[in-house]
Amino acid sequence: MNQELPQLKFHHIGALTRDICVSERTFSSLGFSFETRIFDPIQQVNLSFGRNHLDMLLELVEPVTGSSIEPLMKRNGPGPYHLCFEVENIHVREIELKKQGFVCTRKPEKAIAFDNRLVAFYYSLHSGLVELLEL
Repeated sequence: MNQELPQLKFHHIGALTRDICVSERTFSSLGFSFETRIFDPIQQVNLSFGRNHLDMLLELVEPVTGSSIEPLMKRNGPGPYHLCFEVENIHVREIELKKQGFVCTRKPEKAIAFDNRLVAFYYSLHSGLVELLEL
């Protein structure tokens, strides 16, 4: 008997930015409130998190020189680049994503931005970049 996995829970949209301060001002004018700003030493990025009145979470990602995200910024420029979903078990979800043609681009590792919860990234030519955040 094939057991269905629970639905994914949307967590946030990740958006690349060249200047986190300018992006905070821009998105504040669009109804987002920013309170948390941190540096992620693993990905070498500055992060800022904002919420709007619909409780939508926006993660602004500003790569620093040498960041693994820097080539993505150079290639695509600023803007939304990933969707994040919370899951009970990244490894179980990874099996399902691979069946759908996703490739793991960043193996599960603890994320300072999310209280050291595991995160992993997966890419599909048809769906783009997806981040999984383990509960």
